[in-house]
Amino acid sequence: MKVVAICNSRLRDVMPNTQFYNFVLDGESIPISLLDVPDLDYTELLSPNSVILEVSAFSCNYRDRTLLHLFYESCKTLSGKQKYFYSPIGSEFVGTVLEVGLAVTDFKKGDRVMANTSYPFRTNGSMGGVPTNFASQGILLLEEDQLIKVPDSMPDEVAAAFSVSAQTAYSMVRKASLNKGDNVLVTAATSNTSLSVIERLKKSGVNVFGLSSKAEKCEKALCDMGVKKVMSLPDLLEKGDLNTFFIKTKFDAVFDPFFDLYFEKLMPFINFGGRYVFCGFYNQHPSFGFEEHTKSLYPFITKCITSNISLIGNCLGRKEDLVEAVSDYLNKYYAPQIDSVFTEDAISGFFIKSFVSERFGKVVYKYKK
Repeated sequence: MKVVAICNSRLRDVMPNTQFYNFVLDGESIPISLLDVPDLDYTELLSPNSVILEVSAFSCNYRDRTLLHLFYESCKTLSGKQKYFYSPIGSEFVGTVLEVGLAVTDFKKGDRVMANTSYPFRTNGSMGGVPTNFASQGILLLEEDQLIKVPDSMPDEVAAAFSVSAQTAYSMVRKASLNKGDNVLVTAATSNTSLSVIERLKKSGVNVFGLSSKAEKCEKALCDMGVKKVMSLPDLLEKGDLNTFFIKTKFDAVFDPFFDLYFEKLMPFINFGGRYVFCGFYNQHPSFGFEEHTKSLYPFITKCITSNISLIGNCLGRKEDLVEAVSDYLNKYYAPQIDSVFTEDAISGFFIKSFVSERFGKVVYKYKK
């Protein structure tokens, strides 16, 4: 069984015929490899509501950047004399069902499935979220309500990059209660979540504006998706025609995946009764080199009170959000942006493109069939 993995460097000693690569992330060199490991047998662990699946393709999200560092630390810590640990990685996947428990009704052997990241609760009432952080593991054992069937017309590379961004974006837009003609700002416009929000907004009848540090490079691609204007944060903040226009016009809603980067700077640009919907923060690990500036929230909360601005937190979404996104995909109203697809030994390229190089959309790794 092939597994894309983070490794302890000592694995080289016991697997001399395996190719290892050093992937440098945030200044740390992390050994990675495409390992050939014994097949896993989950049949004894199969419960009535469980599903065993074989992973065909997987992808990573922003949170996996932090997990890469943490999993590598675990590999080093757990490895000892004659013990060599590796860790799979990845939070999205597509796979084929191998076995189902006796109580499973939604899936059968041979079905293609992808993640259902429903949050906060699954349909059985237990805590939801991302089904696995080890999506590159060749075989997965999950519960029925952690999965959703993949439409026949959806390719593996799309299914492996669909759930997290789509479910999050559809939930955020639902919570924003938009009206036709609203002026909407999407921050970090080339991030995976923001690209999905922009896709979702196509059918909302609103005016979409994008904020990006790559404004000049990505303006055409974003405008082709329906964004009216792409700007950088300095361009918006500095006094001039752009600043004057948006101070006067203001945004009715803001969608922000990195609350710690943008919130305090954007408050002057939010309209009375505006909605600020946020789903994450940038500084998730000390190695990111983020310089925090602790400020009192008092003036910003005061602004929210006096301007009736709603701050709306969001983590992932409901199953209904994912179902709507799949329906929109089938009706050509929504499509996730796929930057590139890697396979076989191109794992170094996969990790570099996922976490280091510039990209526009999700990066996917497909196992060779």
